[in-house]
Parts: sequence; C-alpha cells; structure tokens
Amino acid sequence: MTAELTAGRGEKLLVVTLVFAGFAAGYACTYASVSTTFILPLTKAFGWGRLVPAFMYLAAMFGVVSASLVLGSVIRRFGEARVAAGSGLCLAIIIASHALLAGSVPVAIGLAYLAGLLGAGTGVGLYVALMPRWFDADLGRALGCAVMGQSFGSAIMPAISAGIIAAWGWRNAYLVLASITLLVTLAVASLLSVLLSRRQRDTVDDVAPDGIDLLEARRLSSYRLLQLSAFLQAFAMFGVSFHIFPIYADLGLDWSVLPRITIALAAGLAIGRILSGFLLDLVEARLVAVGMYGIGACAVAWLATLSGIPGTIEMYLPPLLVGAAMGSESDILAYFVRRLFGRKHYPAIYNRQLAAYFLGSMSGPLILGWTFDRMDMPRSGLWVLALAGCLAALVSVLLPRVRSNLAKDVAMASKEL
Repeated sequence: MTAELTAGRGEKLLVVTLVFAGFAAGYACTYASVSTTFILPLTKAFGWGRLVPAFMYLAAMFGVVSASLVLGSVIRRFGEARVAAGSGLCLAIIIASHALLAGSVPVAIGLAYLAGLLGAGTGVGLYVALMPRWFDADLGRALGCAVMGQSFGSAIMPAISAGIIAAWGWRNAYLVLASITLLVTLAVASLLSVLLSRRQRDTVDDVAPDGIDLLEARRLSSYRLLQLSAFLQAFAMFGVSFHIFPIYADLGLDWSVLPRITIALAAGLAIGRILSGFLLDLVEARLVAVGMYGIGACAVAWLATLSGIPGTIEMYLPPLLVGAAMGSESDILAYFVRRLFGRKHYPAIYNRQLAAYFLGSMSGPLILGWTFDRMDMPRSGLWVLALAGCLAALVSVLLPRVRSNLAKDVAMASKEL
C-alpha cells in the first residue's frame, strides 16, 4: 500500500466531510440549482421573458465545459486547496455582482458564463479529483458519501434562495448566496490545505503516484469509450430531468402536484449516488454501469409510453429511476478514471472526461426541447433519449474490466500504448 493511502479513519472521515461541505456550497448548489428561483423575479423586474434565464443557464454550463479543459492543469500547478479558495472567491464575487443587474441581457449572460468558468473549481472537477489521495479500495463508498453534499446543497439552497426572495427581494438573495459560498469554501480550502500538507509530509520520497499522463491516456481506446459513455448518459438523463415538468404537464397532471415530481427526482439522485458508490467497491464496475444506465434508459422509455393522467406509480417511479441513473454517473465516471488511468494525472484526465459529460448535459435538453416544439410527435424525442441511455450502457460493456488491484489495471491500460 502506498504512503498516500495510509490515512486513518478519522482523517478519511474529515476529508469526506470537507468535500461534502464543499459540494454543498459550490457552484452546482449556490448558482446552478438556485437559478430556477430567480426566473420569475428577473423576468418581472426586466421584462425579459423565459428565454434569457434559459440562455444564462446554458452560458454557465458552457463556462463549466470551458473550465474542464484546463482545470486539471491548473490544479496540478497550484494545488487543490488554492484552486478551491480562488474559485470560491471568484464565484462569490460573481454571484454578488448579479445583485447589481440593471436589465442588460449581454451582461447577465456574460456573468453567467463567468460563474461557470471561474466557479468550476468548487465542483466535481476539483473535489472528486481530490478523493483518490486518501481512498483506494474504499473509493466507491467514499465518493458516494461525499458527492451527497451536492444533493444536500441542491435541496436546501433553492429553499434558502426562495425564502430570501420572498422576504427581502432577489438582490439580497444573491448577496446571501455569495456569502455562503465564500465563507464555506474558504473554510473548506483552509482545512484541506492542512490535510494536503500532512499528506505530502507523510509520503515516502521514493513512492511515485501510479498512472499515466493525459497524452498517454488520450491514445487509449478506453479513454474514448469512457468519454462516449459519459456523453450519452448525460445526454439522456439531463434531457429528461430538465423537461420533467412539461413532460408530466402534457399528461394532464395538475400544476400543484408537479413539485412532487422533483422530490422524487432528487430522492433518486441521492439513492443513485449512495448505491452506486457502495456497489463499485463490491461488484465489477462495468456491471454497475450497465445496470444503472440501463435502469435510466428503461425509465425514459416508460415515460415515452405514458398517456393520460398517470397513477401514483407512473408519477413517482420513472423520475425516481431517472434520478438514480443521473446520480450514479458521477461515481462511475470517477471510479473508472481512477482504475483505468491511475492517480498521477487524475485531475487532468478526469476533467477532460467531465467536459464530454457536461456537453451531453447541455445537448439533451436542447434536443428534447426542439422535438417538443417542432415535431408532430413530440414524444419521439423521449425515445431518442432512451436509445442514448441504452447506448451508454452498451458502450460501458466495451470498457476494460477493472479490479481492486489498481497496479494491474494501470499496467493493462499501458499495454495499449
């Protein structure tokens, strides 16, 4: 066992807690997940209509994709703690700047892009890349527990935002969210800095991190297959989750009942993250990927077959299963990157894989929205997404088999070079 992985249970628990907190106060929770609470206040204040907030969301996602291409190199140069602190500071400033919006559409979209670009260092691209420093055989379970912070933050931050908007207005809501991001992220980064320094001191000098670099990884067929699987899975699941309200509204479900659909979706996310994390440490990873992605594809196909007002099972189970498939992706992708390519250049390789994942998460909602608006049979778009989910599962079968013995995994991957 390498020196990097000899941490005690207390230290590992602290790492999981810090990553959990970092996720809860990061970009995905204090900016992306709360964006829906600002749609009506912003449209009322500036007469924008719904299209401008939608473009703000897409601009922010494009910013995250852009950041994913360079984040690994930035982490390697400056270290995880400094990048988390700097990204948290920038994100807090940008969120606070939203409180000064005066109705300019280009300014709003530009700020959204900067939020994704500069705030990406408070999300999965940094915190997940940090985990292999402490975890190996128990990596799946650690990921499942730590990433739950994003589910927790995505549940409470919109409630906090909506409450402040109702009581003191949307400008104050942005200021409070900025304060939460700044305080929590800086506290997490400070403690991580201490832990990382301790890890470095405890490392034996002649023990080098295992793995291959980004250029070597990009030459492997497994690298491209993993990217394709991530893209297809995100394309399918995000396409459905983004449009889950109109999908059920078209079936005749009363608007007052629709929030229950998002509760089922959020519950599925939590279940998927925990379940996949624990299964990855117990079951061959390809089987976990095929099972979780297949469940999501079946749920989308189920939605495509619904007609008329759905019953209780049809109302709650499909979004629950879609959420479970969505939640599993972050664990599965991180696990495969660690097992196939090692820890030496993990942040760079993982963030390049995330770029494909984020592109899929942007494309799916656009394609499904286009089919709803332009085609005589709008639900045909759901069948396209279900097919994409099936293809993600099939591509996962083609990935190399990974073992608990990481050295053998990396050695096998290197033979392709």
